[in-house]
Amino acid sequence: MSSKRLILLRLEEYFAIHNISSEATFLVAFSGGCDSLCLLSSLSLMFPGLITACYVNHKIRSNEELEIEEKLNIANCKKLKVPLIIRRLEEGAVQALAKDENISIEASARALRYKELESARKQANIMYLATAHTLSDQTETVLMRLYTGSTFQALSGISPRSDYLLRPLINVRREDTEGYCKQMKLTYSTDSTNKDVNYLRNHLRFDLLPVIKELSPSIENKLLSIAKNVKEIIGKEEVLPISNKGAYSQLDISAYNTLSIVGKSRALIEFASPYFEGRVSSGVIKELNCLLQKGSGRLEYDGCFARCRKDKLVLFPKLFNFVKVIETLPTELSGNFYLEKGTQTTDLSIDSSLIYGKMVMRLSQEGDIICLNDKISLVSDIVSSQKLPYAFVLEDQKGIIALFMTVFGGRDRLSKRFLSIAPNPENLYSVIYRI
Repeated sequence: MSSKRLILLRLEEYFAIHNISSEATFLVAFSGGCDSLCLLSSLSLMFPGLITACYVNHKIRSNEELEIEEKLNIANCKKLKVPLIIRRLEEGAVQALAKDENISIEASARALRYKELESARKQANIMYLATAHTLSDQTETVLMRLYTGSTFQALSGISPRSDYLLRPLINVRREDTEGYCKQMKLTYSTDSTNKDVNYLRNHLRFDLLPVIKELSPSIENKLLSIAKNVKEIIGKEEVLPISNKGAYSQLDISAYNTLSIVGKSRALIEFASPYFEGRVSSGVIKELNCLLQKGSGRLEYDGCFARCRKDKLVLFPKLFNFVKVIETLPTELSGNFYLEKGTQTTDLSIDSSLIYGKMVMRLSQEGDIICLNDKISLVSDIVSSQKLPYAFVLEDQKGIIALFMTVFGGRDRLSKRFLSIAPNPENLYSVIYRI
């Protein structure tokens, strides 16, 4: 069977399995290399007029190499009659993120690339993002995760599909994509960093895998078998419901403790994933598991706080520089709660006639104080007593009006100024939560 026919057959099988419509639109992550050029060309044959390519320039190679690569990509897209979107990162952006997040250059480039691809997909109103991961990438990924001591779930390898993210070539070997490009007379670029063994994947591909193949010629099939078996085991595990409360997420500790080791790992990965860039590391999973076993304590990460509260593990997002000036009422205070006209017996109510000047909604800070009853209290003490990392503060020119903590699973507090005088029903605005 010719390489072209094999590729098209694998694509037909993939789209049938994943119920992809013949009228679907695709943004292809196009590096210009052999695999992505094969994917772009084959999809343009199957879905003419429905394909767009997106090339992300990471600016981590020489300008000369990148200029040649970009010109070739433009020429190939013109030849295939596929529109091309080009996204260029800021000089040094990959290195800066790698340093800030303490991750590898590979991981940093991948995170920024996917961010640009997703932005381009949304901007162009395209249904799917398609990447050119192959069966060869799958074997390397499983080996790499074994090598680095990843979580059990990570050994399932690259998922064929993650919602709108498709990997149509996941059952195609790299030699087949090379054969396709040769048969179709397509010229592809070769990224010079792909042979740099200082990158872990390249080290495994060029140094370690050939040695293992000499000892075990069928190692690639064995690695794929590991991925398949892990996926089957994970699929049989009970899924633990995760409660998303809008401004935070929580996991029931007693339900978590009924799971197997595999189920616990899966639950923590799914629980933490929305708060982390890229994959949740095995180190984070171990730390969260230790926190759960202790039943108390707090962890802090770049994107969130983790805290045990009563019988729950709670994740709070890190909110930076949140400030909102409120000039009129009624108003939306945040994405989950509002000040609306009228009285509510179960919610905190504010008499607008007692407000001085404009109000500001912000996050609590060190040194904030609020007058409760006849006592002036530090906001940080109140927040800490409710086992929260912060609270929303509403203040006017006279000081803090209220602390909003219900949105984070705590209890709201209202300043004495608004409690000491009987409110005028005509001026009352109630805090309404919609979570």
